[in-house]
Amino acid sequence: MRTLGIRGLNVTMPHKQAVIAHLDALDDTAREIGAVTNNTIVAPLPRS
Repeated sequence: MRTLGIRGLNVTMPHKQAVIAHLDALDDTAREIGAVTNNTIVAPLPRS
């Protein structure tokens, strides 16, 4: 997401579990469920 300069994306089945390995952090709910739908960049994007 950082490379593309986007702030977020939604993930659909069957990728909701597989994407977790590529994320920097999870909130407690996502960790408990073991799947994610909404992915956002919290920190500011670097300026190019």
